[in-house]
Amino acid sequence: MHLLRSQHDCIFTSSKTINKDNPKLTCRIKGLLSTSPSRIILDKNLLIKNNSHIIKNAKSFRTFVFYNKINNKKINFLKRFNIKFYRIPLDKNNNIDLKYSLYQAKKLGFSRIFLESGSILTISFLKEKLVDDFKLFISKKKIGLNGKSNIKNNLSKLLKKKTNRIESVNLLGDKLITYKLK
Repeated sequence: MHLLRSQHDCIFTSSKTINKDNPKLTCRIKGLLSTSPSRIILDKNLLIKNNSHIIKNAKSFRTFVFYNKINNKKINFLKRFNIKFYRIPLDKNNNIDLKYSLYQAKKLGFSRIFLESGSILTISFLKEKLVDDFKLFISKKKIGLNGKSNIKNNLSKLLKKKTNRIESVNLLGDKLITYKLK
């Protein structure tokens, strides 16, 4: 994962992923920390936790928040960490407009964008046909029947119709499957 991050300009993720997993989203392979991508957080209502790793290290790694609902108190707090903000319109489903978000990222100079998120945002990008290459990591660890089956069913439907499976790698019991979507 760290090597994949180092090959991209920025990472898209959601505040839900940040709040749930508290990732750093940096490349922590020795010698590659400086290749860590910028981070773009899709956070419609500015719900990102103030004490997250992303906020704590935002002065060292360029960080952007794409939001819609204005919360001046939260924006002023986060600006102290060098975070940049862009107000993004909502789509017909009242979510951050993904196409406009990608357009804004391009305007900021990003062309190699890595989506590293949970299933909801991932599936939204897939449904909008905004993904060129898809890498699916499958852990050998069991996560529970409800989560596993729902994610598996949703992804299976989307990936069967649109993809060419180009690679499958065994990573010490975990799997990495790569698909070409466009």
